[in-house]
Amino acid sequence: MLADTDPLDLRIHRFLLRDAKGRVRAGWALPVGSFFGLRICHSFEFFYAGPLLCRALEGGSVHGASERWAALSVLAATVGRTLDIVVAECHPSLQDLRPLMRSGFQIVPEYTHRWPVRGLEQVWATMNREKRRQIRRAQEQYRYLRDDHLASLDQFFGLYRRTVAKFGQAPTRLWEGVLKRRLAWLRERDGCRLYACRDADGAALASVLVLLSPEDGTAYLWRAGSVPDGRSVEPLPALYWHVAESLADEDWEWDYINFGGSPAASLSRFKDYLGATPVLHFRLIRRRHDLRVGLWQGQERLRQALRWSRLRLALGAERAGRGRSSMAAG
Repeated sequence: MLADTDPLDLRIHRFLLRDAKGRVRAGWALPVGSFFGLRICHSFEFFYAGPLLCRALEGGSVHGASERWAALSVLAATVGRTLDIVVAECHPSLQDLRPLMRSGFQIVPEYTHRWPVRGLEQVWATMNREKRRQIRRAQEQYRYLRDDHLASLDQFFGLYRRTVAKFGQAPTRLWEGVLKRRLAWLRERDGCRLYACRDADGAALASVLVLLSPEDGTAYLWRAGSVPDGRSVEPLPALYWHVAESLADEDWEWDYINFGGSPAASLSRFKDYLGATPVLHFRLIRRRHDLRVGLWQGQERLRQALRWSRLRLALGAERAGRGRSSMAAG
């Protein structure tokens, strides 16, 4: 699905390590694009794309230590020979990455935040008192619901664009179009849901897109958007809490709600105040020493700079328009 919906030449490269009996012991699936003749895995926006180990090798058991080390070493060497650039985040369950470090991978620590779905009472007890007050007030004043209509998805994109602009991000229309096709595929399989907060008049105040991984027992608060700050009651904390309570009431036993990374320290602290536990995981980076790799990196930096310049111009025009409207109203 990812390859079929990508506007570029995306392919999923799958590396498998089998034992003498043909049993899969480890694997690694990476989304790879081709640029300037380079084979590049440059992150994966649907969360984790790190190495996978069979059940017997997971965890830190000493009984599988040698085989685990060998498996990760072989995967790292094979991926390193095959791809020119790799940027991928590992699942939090994979903590021992020494074989990859010794194979030329840079290991960068990252933090996500999680709520245990079957421990919400304890989460509520440890949550910041002000956040609990905000949630109660929002539940009294607003309406929270699962909202999977296509028109609501367009509202989500509008809220999301305004929210991420504060962090210097500018989603393109092309990205939105690709994501809509992917979400349609996921929705047919209950792989994603949209939850919303609406006021008494039905206006959307906040929206969160949730990705579901039943195999991992995890629901991901993948992307969220809300109206600009300044409302008397903040709607977003209660929206997250509504998602948690809804999943806890389902027959399926979900283990975690994963909040994902935080592009700013303030956002990370916000999740701390919600009683979410910071969880360490790792980003893997490997770049082949090649002139073309340097050219590609320069092109990427230029592209990001141009996008940020366009975003600042658009935000400036929006502020100027609001200022003219206020003056006219006055």
